[in-house]
Order: sequence, then structure tokens, then C-alpha cells
Amino acid sequence: MSHQQAHTNYMDTCAECGSATERVTTTVDYELEGLSITVKNVPASVCPSCGEKYIPGAVGIAIHRQVRKFVTAAHENSVTEGHVTLTAEHNDEQAQYTTA
Repeated sequence: MSHQQAHTNYMDTCAECGSATERVTTTVDYELEGLSITVKNVPASVCPSCGEKYIPGAVGIAIHRQVRKFVTAAHENSVTEGHVTLTAEHNDEQAQYTTA
């Protein structure tokens, strides 16, 4: 397991429709290099009016690093589908990420 500290900057207002966003955890699906990858428990801001999702930059970087590690390991082991779980413990502007 790896741990990473990240500053999180959430969108408070939707750039698409101007509505106030809500902080939630969500799931993000990827198709990358022939693999289907699901990242669960992603902290994000979501607009309740239009459904637009915003993932803070530091969270996106953490996800990208873990997904790249998964893709590398998957190709080495001939895996064709997988799930990456990202869990976050929120502490104001800091978040601790653990991937399994």
C-alpha cells in the first residue's frame, strides 16, 4: 500500500451552469492501453443540477500515478481488466490516499 499527502482544491461553483457543487466521493472509469479500470471512492465536487464532475488536481495526480502502476503491473502479468480502489481520509485541505 502507498500513502500520499495531497492538497485538495474543490470547485464550489459549477463552471458549466453556475450552480453550487457538492463534495462527494464518486467512481471514475477508464479505458487505458486495452484495460478497463475502475477507481472507486474518488473525492470530487459534483454539480447536482447538470451532473458535471470536478476532481481536484492533487487527487487527479494521485489517481494517475496509481493507475499507471496498475497498468504496468497488469501488462507484466497479462491482466486484461482490473479495479483500483482509492480511499481518502479528508482533513480540511489535506487528504491521505491509500490504494489497494
